[in-house]
Amino acid sequence: MSEAQDAFRATIELGYYPKGRDRSSYYMCVALEEAHYAGVITEDQCEAGITAISRALAGRGFSMASVILGRHTTWEEDRDWAIEHGVDLYMNWDERVPTLKFPEWSED
Repeated sequence: MSEAQDAFRATIELGYYPKGRDRSSYYMCVALEEAHYAGVITEDQCEAGITAISRALAGRGFSMASVILGRHTTWEEDRDWAIEHGVDLYMNWDERVPTLKFPEWSED
């Protein structure tokens, strides 16, 4: 399991993604930073997660939802996507991203 995968799972399992606590977010990069500041994940894990997301986004958009949906998304759409699909993506990051095999929802 990659360091990024470990960071994503710990961040989700402790409620930093998607939004659930006072200091949580619908955006995994922000959630990673919040989890790091709270001591849930290490600085190296936080950086590994942010780097993995940046590589997947590859300058194509601001959020994972916009890249997967292939268009600019609103904050509300990002929120809905994080709740409906984000946990699945990040909990299974190592299996999904290298092969670009996403569930059917990636084409919604």
